[in-house]
Amino acid sequence: MNSRSLILAATGLLLFAICGPLLRPNADYLARIAVLDGVPGVLSDLSDSLSSPGVSLLVSGPEGEALTRDLEAAIRAIDGLEVDASSSQVIEAELRSDLDPPRLLLHSGPTWRREVTGQPHHWHSLLPPFVAILLALTLRKTIPALLLGVWSGSMLMASGDLLTRIAAGTVHVITDYIVRVSFFEYESLLLPSTWTPANFQLEIILFVLGLIGTVGIASRAGGIQGVMNLLLEKVAGVRSALLTTFAMGLAIFFDDYSNTLIVGNTMRPLTDRLRVSREKLAYIVDSTAAPVAGISALSTWVAYEVSMFAGPVAELGMGDNPYSVFLQTIPFRFYCLLTLAMVALLCWTGRDFGPMLRAERRARETGAVVGEGSSPTLSASMEKARPKEGIPARWYNAVAPIGLVLAATVFLIGSTGHAGLPPGTNVDLLSGAYLRAVLGNADSAYALFVASWLGFGLAFLLAVGQRILSPVEALRAGLASFGAVSSAIAILLLAWGIGKVCADLGTAHYLIALLSGRISPVVFPAGLFLISCLVSFSTGSSWSTMSIVLPNTVFLAHAIGGESAIGAEAMTIMSIGAVLEGSIFGDHCSPISDSTIISSMAAGTDHIDHVRTQLPYALMAAAVTVAAYLVLGFTL
Repeated sequence: MNSRSLILAATGLLLFAICGPLLRPNADYLARIAVLDGVPGVLSDLSDSLSSPGVSLLVSGPEGEALTRDLEAAIRAIDGLEVDASSSQVIEAELRSDLDPPRLLLHSGPTWRREVTGQPHHWHSLLPPFVAILLALTLRKTIPALLLGVWSGSMLMASGDLLTRIAAGTVHVITDYIVRVSFFEYESLLLPSTWTPANFQLEIILFVLGLIGTVGIASRAGGIQGVMNLLLEKVAGVRSALLTTFAMGLAIFFDDYSNTLIVGNTMRPLTDRLRVSREKLAYIVDSTAAPVAGISALSTWVAYEVSMFAGPVAELGMGDNPYSVFLQTIPFRFYCLLTLAMVALLCWTGRDFGPMLRAERRARETGAVVGEGSSPTLSASMEKARPKEGIPARWYNAVAPIGLVLAATVFLIGSTGHAGLPPGTNVDLLSGAYLRAVLGNADSAYALFVASWLGFGLAFLLAVGQRILSPVEALRAGLASFGAVSSAIAILLLAWGIGKVCADLGTAHYLIALLSGRISPVVFPAGLFLISCLVSFSTGSSWSTMSIVLPNTVFLAHAIGGESAIGAEAMTIMSIGAVLEGSIFGDHCSPISDSTIISSMAAGTDHIDHVRTQLPYALMAAAVTVAAYLVLGFTL
């Protein structure tokens, strides 16, 4: 950290404070997504609250008693909401968008009525991601940057005077944005019986630990060295190594997390020996994760992507199969396709530019695969898992455990997905509809978690069974690997925390409100792509960006397309593709994205070094994507 970095950070914060109040969102949209602070038990965002089954709404009855209803609701129109309760009672809600602040009116026949005052999302909601990204890039300290981002948002959510906000915000960082988000929900921290595990986040953390432990034992037992020796016999040089890395990334197309950790950890020893910078390895690994899973016809992503636009597409009469709409978007998925083409070209030619060129020159000329002063996300404790002296380097001691992880992941995704189908559904592995349904119902995080620990167990048994390592030595190698990813897991926890802060403050909704209704039909797909890029880069989450942007734009795209030469259906398909691509952009290169963090960890590079070297390539692909959408807008 130097004075120049501090000046840049301070200047950025000052500009934010000056320019933030000048932002003017679309008032109607803001009113529709007002925060309902006056209704206990309702989530902060209106659309989330009233469209989610099982949400508990508490209102005052005629005698002041609390009436609780489990709601299954759907938003019917912008200014009118009709909510059907699980009982015979009907709750109607109307949001008055012409008022400042907007109000929500709740009533059920003549018996009771309550008016709730809402607060529109504020430009302050941009502060947490702005602080996190600015400080991470200028000060090159990811954990403090993310922590300050979460804390700033937590303080904004608190009430009272300044000192009270600071104290409450600090407490809520731990209780709400780390414990609740990543470990368990609770009614009381002191009563374990009230704890409800946060399954997805816990399973991802355990998956990371299980897989890195598997790699650690396999490395200590000489398995990774055996794989490297085998590859060195086949790989002719740097180009072959990079193309092999790229091919492995394409081969593990079904899930971005397993893709990243397996490819990065497998290829890192080989690329280190060939003097390939860790930044270049991280770029290849990251660029063949989300961009591959996002456009794959069969992956843990596709079911979620399709679910985001299936309802609107059905209502618009664009066919009974939303999956076919997804397939039609693939020719318009320019960012993913360009990213993969760029990786292949760079691997083949060996040419780079910008910060990546400097990193590659450093590695080739000095052998330093990480930069001076860098803090690799994979810590030096991983060195404790280096091969034990005097042991045979048997490749199958690594391939067998990692192969088991892959096979078990596929099997468990299939079994959990089939279990979620209607009773009596026949297994038909040749049916695309069956496979899509299985992926849509699969618990991929659970599958990854269980599979990684099966691999850990096999690596342990192989090492001990062949008397290469003692049980204690094998466990030490695994535990040393856990320590190697401690900083990466801390970053991951804070990234999830800042994602929840952004959701609570309505950051993504505010950005959409800021830009909605201000784009002409010709530039509509390009504008959607840029909006999605901005939202996903600011929040670090592609899936949350999809969930927010897609439902709000499919109908609009259809209407705009119907009034232009492009046509309603073509505009809708192109716009869906643009939103998916912009969402993946942030997942691919935002410094607060979990997949970007895991890529840094798998490649063993400094996280900010990875972001800085990858960003010029990502921006180039994004710029060409914008140009492609503009060309289509002007020519179709």
